[in-house]
Amino acid sequence: MGRKLRPKEAAEYLGMSEKWIRDLLETGVIPHLKLGTARNSPVLIETDDLDALMDAYRRPATIGPLAEVEPEPAPTRGKRAS
Repeated sequence: MGRKLRPKEAAEYLGMSEKWIRDLLETGVIPHLKLGTARNSPVLIETDDLDALMDAYRRPATIGPLAEVEPEPAPTRGKRAS
């Protein structure tokens, strides 16, 4: 289990806005702990869940030295083989 952060701390951890974090909390995208039932009850988010969220957004490099697979060359126009 990772550390537990409040939304503002989670935003700083990811380098994103607190509004973005709160929107994801409201829509259920980020798992979280809500300590109470009142609207202003504290909310805690585990860093492991934030890391998993970022992994879900990760896109692999498609070209260059970090690419896992070089793209296939585009087909060339030319004479058909007989």
